[in-house]
Amino acid sequence: MQLRRLMIVLAICIVGLVVAAFGMYRSWQNFTSGGLFGILSSHGHYMMVDGTSTTVTLDHKAERIVAVGPNVADLVSELAGDSVVATTAAPYQVTNTVKQRVAPDVNAIVALKPDIVIIEDGAESIELVSPLREKGVKVALLRR
Repeated sequence: MQLRRLMIVLAICIVGLVVAAFGMYRSWQNFTSGGLFGILSSHGHYMMVDGTSTTVTLDHKAERIVAVGPNVADLVSELAGDSVVATTAAPYQVTNTVKQRVAPDVNAIVALKPDIVIIEDGAESIELVSPLREKGVKVALLRR
């Protein structure tokens, strides 16, 4: 009788683990196929919908990224490493790989020839989105 109960409990636990693992797998696939992580790390076409509901598409992996804002500098450098060529603000983390600072100025950012500019939602940052897009630069705005 004890063995039978133990087998039933064990079977329920195994089914629960399988269901949880499948759910985590699907969740991970959804996470990696879109958003910032998808545009920085996946293969083929890179696409995300940014904070302005604009779909940003790259036809190759972003190799030259400019991060506008300290939070974005930390996030993007953790995800993309050496692909971050510059940031407008000092990153919060000391282990950050961003080596160059750039003024939050449209011409200064365009001069770096970025594949994409990732902008943190902030008072002065939002003003850069439209002028950069008008100059043909891919811009992704991350909302808080």
